Amino acid sequence: ATMDLASMFQTTIEKAGLELIVDVNDDDHDGGGDDDTSVYVDLDMWEKIFFNLLSNAFKYTVKGRIYISLRKICIMIGEPSPARRRLTHMQLKVRDTGVGIPQQALPRVFERFYRVEGVHGRSYEGTGIGLALTMELTKLHGGSASVESEVGVGSTF
Repeated sequence: ATMDLASMFQTTIEKAGLELIVDVNDDDHDGGGDDDTSVYVDLDMWEKIFFNLLSNAFKYTVKGRIYISLRKICIMIGEPSPARRRLTHMQLKVRDTGVGIPQQALPRVFERFYRVEGVHGRSYEGTGIGLALTMELTKLHGGSASVESEVGVGSTF
């Protein structure tokens, strides 16, 4: 599903002179629907999370690339025993070579209606709701969202 979502942006991103790299790795998925290794998401929510992050990367990247990484992470919980269990989750990263976000703005980027001042992208539209929605939908899936960024270098969500 993630590759299909990324392919919807491929032409637009390439026409803008950017490179889109998609790296989806779920090699340890056994395909059997085992509760220990399968990760279940609400597809509608997943699409919103993915589109918000990829749209922002495109909006604020004028040259360079956008890199999407999706990894299945398995963590063993407890001491080795029959009661030990595996916690499986997905890690989505969207990294760009865009304008970046000033360090003082980073703590607020997931706040509803917050817009970083003085940062210019492809367009000036937006309400400051996208990243707040991304955070809320991620939390509904039991996850979290974070950002790393450097002005003039790019951002990773």
